[in-house]
Amino acid sequence: MGIGRHETVHDLHLDDVRRAWRAQGLGAVERVDDSLQQVRKQASVAMILRQRSGLEVLLIERAARSGDPWSGQVAMPGGRRDATDEDLVTTAIRETSEEVGVVIDRSQRFGGLSPMQGHRRIATMEISAELFAAEPETEVGEVQQSEVAGSFWVRLDHLVEAANAVHYIFGDGDSSFPGILLPDGRNVLWGLTHRFIDRMLDPLGHALARPDPVSPTLRSERTPSP
Repeated sequence: MGIGRHETVHDLHLDDVRRAWRAQGLGAVERVDDSLQQVRKQASVAMILRQRSGLEVLLIERAARSGDPWSGQVAMPGGRRDATDEDLVTTAIRETSEEVGVVIDRSQRFGGLSPMQGHRRIATMEISAELFAAEPETEVGEVQQSEVAGSFWVRLDHLVEAANAVHYIFGDGDSSFPGILLPDGRNVLWGLTHRFIDRMLDPLGHALARPDPVSPTLRSERTPSP
C-alpha cells in the first residue's frame, strides 16, 4: 500500500494525495525542449481534483470536430503548447481557463506526470499532465463550445469500482482497451486520460478498475476524426 495507507479510495482525501506526491518529490516542473520545433509537438492537460463528499476529478467530453484526434472523447482540459507559453504548466492553466472557465494558478499545482504519447494519429505529440488541487466550491464556468461538448466532476471511487470497468473498442478497429463507463452511462474513460489518472493514484497504492473476461465490451459511437 502506498503513502497514506488508505484501504479504499472512498477514504482518500485530497490532502493525502498532495502529501503522497510531495513526499516522493514528484512536484518539480519537468524541463522540456523549448526549441520552436519541439514546442509544436508538446501539449499539456490539467488534472483538477476537488474534495466534496468524496474526491472528484474534472473531466470533459470533447466536441465532435473534424481534424481533432480527441473528437468526442473523454479528456481533461488542455491542449497544445503555444510558443508564448513559459512552460507546460502555463499551457495547462491557460487551456483550462479557455475551455471550461476554471481559473487555476501555479500555487495550486502539487505535481506533474511526465509526457506520454497519445493515439497513433498523433504519435509525434507528447502530452503531459499537471496536477492541481481546487477548492471544494470550484465549478465549471463558461465552456468553449467549439472545443468542449460537456463537463462533469467524477468521483474517484467510481473509477476504481470493478463493476464499472469495460472493454472499449475505438472506431472501426478490433483491438479493445481498458475503459470505465462513467456515471452518465454513455461516456467512457479510456486511453491517455485513463493512464494519467492511474499514474496519479499509483503513489497511494491504488489503481483504476480493469476489465476482466466477463466485463462488457463497448464500441465507440464516434469514429476517429480524419
